[in-house]
Amino acid sequence: MMQEKKFDLATAAFLFAGVFILYLATWHGRFEGYEGETAQTAAAFLLGHFEVKRAGIGAVALYLPFVGALKMFGLAHHTALLSVVPIFYSACISVILFFIALDFGTVRRHALLFAAAVACASSVWPYANIGMEYQMTLGVTILFFVLQRMHKKGANAWWVGLILAFVTLTKAYGIIFLIPVGVNFLCSDFKNKKTGLKFFLPAIFVFILQVATNRFFHQSFFGFYKVANEFTIIRWWEGWYGLFFSFGKSLFVYNPLLTVCIIMIPQFWRRSRNATIFIFSALILLLLVNAPFIYWTDETWGPRKLIPLVPLLHLPLLMIVERRIFFLKSVTIGIFIIALYVQLLGSLFYYGKYLEILRVGDLDSLTSMRYIPELSHVIIFHDLLRSHFGGNHLITYQEASWFRWTIAGQTDTIFRTTTIDLTPYHKFDSRLFRVH
Repeated sequence: MMQEKKFDLATAAFLFAGVFILYLATWHGRFEGYEGETAQTAAAFLLGHFEVKRAGIGAVALYLPFVGALKMFGLAHHTALLSVVPIFYSACISVILFFIALDFGTVRRHALLFAAAVACASSVWPYANIGMEYQMTLGVTILFFVLQRMHKKGANAWWVGLILAFVTLTKAYGIIFLIPVGVNFLCSDFKNKKTGLKFFLPAIFVFILQVATNRFFHQSFFGFYKVANEFTIIRWWEGWYGLFFSFGKSLFVYNPLLTVCIIMIPQFWRRSRNATIFIFSALILLLLVNAPFIYWTDETWGPRKLIPLVPLLHLPLLMIVERRIFFLKSVTIGIFIIALYVQLLGSLFYYGKYLEILRVGDLDSLTSMRYIPELSHVIIFHDLLRSHFGGNHLITYQEASWFRWTIAGQTDTIFRTTTIDLTPYHKFDSRLFRVH
């Protein structure tokens, strides 16, 4: 037994090293989104200044060991090095997935294959550069892991309370994960449910503390966020449709392996009812706090606000990895190659180039980004890759009327024709592949 644990730890270390090197190969060497703000907040925190804004205290805390190490070695002025922090924690996610797979009874080589596949063929890879979501993704993945371990191996349930508290402190919406954990307790065979419910206390306590802190420093219970803007409803159903079916922001377009996961959900349910209930109750809640509102997506890579659940949504892949079904595995390998290419596109280029390109042609509307396939992030970055290697440097977008010629005296009209030169944008942003 001890020998097996050593092998597991050695395999996990090998997995971490491989994923970390992969992510480091496409490291941009700078902060993206509001990730730089999070790093600066951590640096200020060590100096005694409280500057928490968009990222929660939990997200800031992940930077503290690295900020402290830079100061210890006299490298405090090299703040760009901190942009490796999201890569480090993103690689950690793959290790947690490996141990989750082992707890499901998967043999070591299959667990390794599964974790590696999710690491390099899901949105976790691009977001290792983009940042902003890896903290919550790490927290939710660990929360799922400790829940499963508690149910199956009798691990100390206090770990659930501590990780749940971390999740609550990481994002403004982190408190919603009390519900999936509660449902998990109620639907499980956990013997002392009343005792289990006490483990929500740390999360509730830190949530109240966080709200009070926001009120004190930002004069608002919700901190930096303007709730009136975030929760404006125009068409409540649009996000529910868009997050799954719009080519520009669909969860399946940016994580193609989820298409084969769907067909394995019934088998996954039979294997672990508790796990399925947790994942899908969390997904529904995450959709409820995002999908009905105007900003259900933004200009970032894919459906950013669903990223925290992306690794766990891939768990039904275990059913495919373990089975010797040639046709299903062949289809999965084909989709894996597509998924790998999609993540490579999102990792080689800075995600903000997309908005810059659309603005050149006055195409930078949310409607364009969400619903027009040829203007989606994936297609534009595919065109950038072709341009980089000497292919077509121009993209042309055209809108025309439809069937006006059926009306007497009218002909079809070209509403707009936009041509954009990709040459100024097509250099890789990865430091390893960057051409100056």
